[in-house]
Amino acid sequence: MTNDPIKRIEYDKRYNEKHREEIKARRRLYMREWRKNNLDKIIASDIKWRQKKENKNTIKECQHQWKINNKEKYIAQKKLTNRVYLGIIIKPPTCEHCGKVTLLHGHHNDYNKPFDVVWLCPSCHGQMHRRA
Repeated sequence: MTNDPIKRIEYDKRYNEKHREEIKARRRLYMREWRKNNLDKIIASDIKWRQKKENKNTIKECQHQWKINNKEKYIAQKKLTNRVYLGIIIKPPTCEHCGKVTLLHGHHNDYNKPFDVVWLCPSCHGQMHRRA
């Protein structure tokens, strides 16, 4: 390898093109591990970002777009939320997967059946979506 910076740049470019998928895979693994080890930093940063006034409209617009793009999910969630609020459907006290006592999320396996849900803790609910 030469000390010529131009040749080094050309070499790096060829190397990166040749090994693109391998580099992407390594980067994904690194980032997955980093997120796992720095979850508290990520949450703190997210909370800080969400509390800034200049981001309120962005948040509202994203939520609005999600509702438009995921109408079936939104309707199923609203129907379930209303039934829980009215006391027609009672949330169980524990996660149906791990048995943890906490606030539970209703997981829909089929959004056409809005009241057919599995009650999961946030951790198990996240795992369920990552598996799907």
